[in-house]
Amino acid sequence: MKDIINIELNKIIGNSFNYKGDDLYFERFKEISTGKICVFTHKSTLHFYESEIEVFLQELTECKVENFRDKALVAENTKALAGYTPSAENVEMKATLMEMLAKVKQNPSAIPQAKSACDIVNTMINIQKTELDMIKFVTHKKHQV
Repeated sequence: MKDIINIELNKIIGNSFNYKGDDLYFERFKEISTGKICVFTHKSTLHFYESEIEVFLQELTECKVENFRDKALVAENTKALAGYTPSAENVEMKATLMEMLAKVKQNPSAIPQAKSACDIVNTMINIQKTELDMIKFVTHKKHQV
């Protein structure tokens, strides 16, 4: 799968769009051995050839119903397959890093901008680690009482 397609698909992950009349929450995607790209939503799995991705992305529009789906709900297929659903923050960080990687590959003068983005992502990851430590601490305290 080309880097550009990967970057563009990462931008829709963790977000909701209308596609062919259905409001969908886009959870993840992957390329399978047949060469098709599977895009997993809260309702179904969409299958595309690499050449069809650009048209697919152009057909996405705003959701018809505002807040149609609580993002806290996780589709059963995601739970069963991975056991983990990345947060919207993590999806955004990954998309940003992939975008920066593509920029640096095309133009080495973008390295300072990429370094700044990496520093911000590192800070956000450290904040998430601190939050996890606090959750562990609070959970441990509750079990001691």
